[in-house]
Formats: sequence, structure tokens, C-alpha cells
Amino acid sequence: MGYFRGSSSTSRRCGSTPAFRSDVETTTRLRTAAWIQGVYYLFSGLWPLLHMDSFLGVIGARGELWLTRALSLLVGASGLAILLAARSRRVTREIVIFGVILAFGLTFIDVYYSSLGTISDVYLVDAVVQLVLVGIWLGDRKALVAVTARSARSAGPSGQPGPEGVPRAARADRFLSRLALVRRRRARTGPHDKRETPPREKKAEGR
Repeated sequence: MGYFRGSSSTSRRCGSTPAFRSDVETTTRLRTAAWIQGVYYLFSGLWPLLHMDSFLGVIGARGELWLTRALSLLVGASGLAILLAARSRRVTREIVIFGVILAFGLTFIDVYYSSLGTISDVYLVDAVVQLVLVGIWLGDRKALVAVTARSARSAGPSGQPGPEGVPRAARADRFLSRLALVRRRRARTGPHDKRETPPREKKAEGR
């Protein structure tokens, strides 16, 4: 959101409102991809955890249920993380890379172990869904370029963003500028005059 506010003010000064609208549309596309993958992963992770019998009825009986529960927990947690990124409008370059690698990895597991007969062929349907998710993420090249450029601007030269995306180098320059301004003001006013405090009035007699 801080990026949008900065971009909006800059676009008003430079008269480049269409560019700002284009960036908002690009971010909306990435948020849509994050919503789709997040919901699918969260559902896939919660299903065997909440109702294992119906899950096994679709994919077939499996011997190692603890492995199914562990994988479901990881997939569900990944989906929740992607959903939170989409909800907070912070679909960064790292979220895109995380979603793409996760979808590619699950696709490989589905295809490879289905061909060996270790898991059911139903997982091939999941592999198709994973490839669709990859296509949604990578289908808009303009969106990928925009989110990469925005992440680079937020990171700055040091590569580590500060609060609200402000680079550490920029915060250090701002602090030094304020310090120099305070020193110039003190040099202009000169040392403070030391004035003696007036003596206290004597207390009335008899007190």
C-alpha cells in the first residue's frame, strides 16, 4: 500500500496516471493467482486432516497415514501463507517464486510416483491442476517484470528493506540530513545564555 501511495503521488506530479493504473491492474492479476493457489492448497491440506475417510475413498487406501497428514499440513500451511499475502496486497517476488516452485515440485511428485505405482493415478489430475497454477503465475510476463522491479526498488542497494519498504541506506541518509540540520540551527543561534535564576522570595516571618 505504501508503494501505491508513493506511485500515486508521483503520477499526479508527472501526469502519468495511466502508468499507475497499469501497475494496479498488474498487481491485481498476481493477487488473483495467489488467491486461486492459496484456496486450492488450503482445501487440499485441510481435507485429509478433517475427514480422512472421504479422502482415502477418492485416492485409494494408503498404509502410511502419518505421511499423508504431514504432507497435508505442509500444503495447507503453504496455502494459508499465500492467501495472507494476497489478502494484505503483498504479493512480492518471493511469493511468486514460492508458489511456482511449490507447484512444480508437487507436479513432479504426482507424475513420478504415479508412474511407479506408488500412488494412485488420481494424482495425475492434481498434476494438471498444478501446471495450470504455474501457467497462471507465469502467463503474464508484464506482471512478473513489474513485481520484480518493485521488489528491487523496495530492497534498495543493501538488499534489505526497512519498515514500509524504505531501504536502510535511505533511512541512514535521512538521519544524517536531520542531524546536519540540527547542527546548523545550533550554530546560528549560538550558545544559550546562562541566566542566573532569581533568588527565591524570603518566606514570611513566623512561618
